[in-house]
Amino acid sequence: MDLKRLEVFCKVVEMKSFSRAAEEVYLSQPTVSEHIRLLEQFLGEKLLDRLGKTVQPTPAGEILYEYARELLALRDRAISAVREYGGRVSGRLKVGCSTIPGTFIVPYFIGAFIKMYPQAEINLHTADSRSVVNKVAAGKLDVGVVGAIFSNNRVSFERILNDELVLAVYPGHELLEKERVSFHDIMKYEYVNREYGSGTRKFVEKYLKDHGIDPGEMKTVLEVGSTEAVRHAIKARVGVSILSRRAIEDDISCGSLEVVTFEDVKMRRCFYLVEEKKRTKSMVYRAFVNELKKWSRDESLQKDRV
Repeated sequence: MDLKRLEVFCKVVEMKSFSRAAEEVYLSQPTVSEHIRLLEQFLGEKLLDRLGKTVQPTPAGEILYEYARELLALRDRAISAVREYGGRVSGRLKVGCSTIPGTFIVPYFIGAFIKMYPQAEINLHTADSRSVVNKVAAGKLDVGVVGAIFSNNRVSFERILNDELVLAVYPGHELLEKERVSFHDIMKYEYVNREYGSGTRKFVEKYLKDHGIDPGEMKTVLEVGSTEAVRHAIKARVGVSILSRRAIEDDISCGSLEVVTFEDVKMRRCFYLVEEKKRTKSMVYRAFVNELKKWSRDESLQKDRV
């Protein structure tokens, strides 16, 4: 069985699209379709159902997908093991990050890491924290960086980066006129929230509960699936929201968003390194994690000085 065809098949399943899968594996869409046709012909089973613009695996396809992922992972480990024999840090690593670290932090580290280890290949996937944790636990991602801890006995969490959450408002908002702002003041205004599964949302809701506020009583007028969408909603004057300061630094600099300071309170949180407990660690895995820990210590120290 051709491993390249299995790789293409897995990508179609994961992207739920022939066209998006073709972009990911740098092939034309007809070539991707041909790979799938030959695979179905070889196995004598239909593997994918085309439901409008969405592609879903058939029951036979779901079985093949699980085995194919294991075969591809074994291939990657074999390549890494041979290269490690020669003392080279190389190989592919699939890294998952929640929105804030995946957009505003980890890409900078990856740039530095690739310069140190040019034979390493890093694939960065961004999703909500819960999804990243589940994929690390299932072996679909090698390692993750997320903004919240979720119950899962297959993974471990380690504090790795610091962050500050702030109340972001559009210029001219009446909250900017107040000398003192409490969490109770937020309840009076329309609020833009992140989706269920977001680490930011989970942290904010717990923080409010700890301060005697029921998050369910907030005037949530919009729920969106990304920090980027929250930023644009605030600019459009839909409402206010609590966001990572890292995510809006450029907006603050250009004056498109402003920060309201809470009375005698700073909302600080951290991001966590997520690892599958029983995973066999390749040389590129160990190098990535070790360098990330060193880089994050330096990065957090710089942020704390600001």
